[in-house]
Amino acid sequence: MIITVDPSDSHRDPSLLKTVVKERHNHFGVYASVIQTGEIRVGDQVFLKD
Repeated sequence: MIITVDPSDSHRDPSLLKTVVKERHNHFGVYASVIQTGEIRVGDQVFLKD
């Protein structure tokens, strides 16, 4: 349900959740593992690994 809330103004829009349910069979998220601890800053590069 949290994906329905706009973080800038707290307005709720259920259309994204409805799309996730319909198109992705209600599967939504990011699965990740920490490889190295540290601080993350705006502008840092992000790498996706398989």
